[in-house]
Amino acid sequence: MLRRVLLSLLLAVFSAIAVCAQPSTNLSGKWKLNTAKSDFGPIPGPDSRIDDIVQNGQEIKQSVVSESAQGKQEYTLLLTVDGKEHDVPADSPMSHIGELTLEKTSAAWDGNTLAVSENLKFQGNDVEVKNRYDLSEDGAVLTISSHASSSMGEMDRKFVFDRQDQPSAAKVPSTAPVPVATAKTTAQPNFTGTWKLDPAQSDFGAVPGPESRVDAIEHTDPSIKIRSVQKGTMQGDLDYSFTLTTDGKPSTMNFQGTDATNTAYWTNDMLTVDTDTTFQGADLTIKSLWSLSQDGKTLTVNSHFASAMGELDQKLVFVKQ
Repeated sequence: MLRRVLLSLLLAVFSAIAVCAQPSTNLSGKWKLNTAKSDFGPIPGPDSRIDDIVQNGQEIKQSVVSESAQGKQEYTLLLTVDGKEHDVPADSPMSHIGELTLEKTSAAWDGNTLAVSENLKFQGNDVEVKNRYDLSEDGAVLTISSHASSSMGEMDRKFVFDRQDQPSAAKVPSTAPVPVATAKTTAQPNFTGTWKLDPAQSDFGAVPGPESRVDAIEHTDPSIKIRSVQKGTMQGDLDYSFTLTTDGKPSTMNFQGTDATNTAYWTNDMLTVDTDTTFQGADLTIKSLWSLSQDGKTLTVNSHFASAMGELDQKLVFVKQ
């Protein structure tokens, strides 16, 4: 019970600045299979393959076009990176990949690696495939390592892709300088407004959410001023303010004697925030991202906390007032 209370306090204090469970990795781009560097295992690989990947927040669309001796094959995978298992409708275009029938998918970030699980049917047999997507430090090479298991046996394969376009947001190592000068390919959103928490669309994880919460944001880049008013939390009512700067310069906030250092920067059209602080004498790190809907009416906040006490994930959805 004490552990739960402590973790709940972490969420209440820092949920306004912890806005993402995703790393600074963007897989978006046009990728060409390098057959010489790949390892197809016991099954012949395609003669050619092009993958177009579009990553937008938790949503990833992977369009595949491959050619082999058996002909041309085209299919699209739609992934939601929330760690949950999603059913694939039988009438969905993505349910049929050649002779395979895709029934379920799940995707989650494991550090800077995208881990994807697929449950398929092949000639009446259940097949489980686990794929790991790894992006090179310079964003030029994408490696998909695949492990398939079924009653017919197990198989490992490796697909190595070379980027065919300019990276919009390459992988950013946690120790690397913030890429403030990176070229921008999409317009940066403006978060100014009054945002009301929508509990029905939110997922508070292991602890109860507040009865209500309203965040008032003033965004004049590079400055973002935030006031968060929360009622009915496990710690009572909360009202506090802090400022972020999106130019990569660290900024510090203080909440009831606890300091947190935030470093914020743009990753394409999303704001990434790295937070370092302490709680109950233990180090706490937070990887954050702010994601705004295309119509500007919904702010989705996905949070991941990591400390010696454990890890927590939380999704908050705000509606503009």
